[in-house]
Amino acid sequence: METHKLFGIWAVRSKASRFGSGQFWLRGRDGRRVEFPSRKEAINAVEKYDRDKVSKNIKYQAKRIEQKGSSKKEIRRRVKR
Repeated sequence: METHKLFGIWAVRSKASRFGSGQFWLRGRDGRRVEFPSRKEAINAVEKYDRDKVSKNIKYQAKRIEQKGSSKKEIRRRVKR
């Protein structure tokens, strides 16, 4: 199976948070994981989240998502939604 690169935003919540520590994929208002076709776009989004964040307890980072068997066309279609 062919693997294509897709990037997301990985959020890490510190144990200082009142909800405790945790790690998770950042999701949009529609509940879907926020995805980008390039690492550069994901890093730009991470920088924006870092500037605009309301909590000091969450750190964001761009992280590669493994997508096996998805075509480049399918990935582009999913990202545009």
